[in-house]
Amino acid sequence: MKTLLLFLGCIVCFAGCKTSTGPATPVLPAVMPQNGSAFIYAYSDTIPAQQLTEQVTITDTTNSEFYASLVSDTVNGFSTTSIDTFNVLIDGDLKPVMWCCCDTLRLPIGSHLSFTPSPDSGEEIPTKFKGIVDPNSSVTYRTQYEGEVPISAARTNFLCTQVSETITIMAEGPLGVPDTSVIMRRYWYSATLGYFVKEQEESSTNGGPMSVDWTRILTAYKLGK
Repeated sequence: MKTLLLFLGCIVCFAGCKTSTGPATPVLPAVMPQNGSAFIYAYSDTIPAQQLTEQVTITDTTNSEFYASLVSDTVNGFSTTSIDTFNVLIDGDLKPVMWCCCDTLRLPIGSHLSFTPSPDSGEEIPTKFKGIVDPNSSVTYRTQYEGEVPISAARTNFLCTQVSETITIMAEGPLGVPDTSVIMRRYWYSATLGYFVKEQEESSTNGGPMSVDWTRILTAYKLGK
């Protein structure tokens, strides 16, 4: 997971979530992956243009929590090496756990709902500059279910649940003109693997078209026992 998203994810700690209406019956809920499973990904970054090979190993699958240890090669001093923690919730949703102990929004894989911060924490979170709240700045988070789609990867056809996380950042730009950035990260999750087949991040500024920042897609895998 890129450093920028880790930083943005820790701007605010959520007290809870509110949900949209929608079907509550899971179709392909998230499941606990098998301990020791290994996934190889091809990672492509656009700015700067570079290719990495990543390996994710699933470890410490206890109760409803597991770790995904990602190790990548290094190109021009850049790597994506990280350790992510996830909780598999009782309704089949998958909840990332941030390293900074901030709360996060669940990925609605099983519930098929959408989530924003609860009214208690505020849907738009004011940002601070040198400890002072900027009334013209905010960060808004939203996750949502987008459907079941087939993805061909690692010489296998997977039926994946597609979900997205959108971060909208509003800040006061030069001469007081609002500056708005949107970052959208999509996940294609396979219950067969218990993990992601594909991930992709897109972004736009001030209403411009979305452009792809990076993509990772599965190239090989071995399930644990």
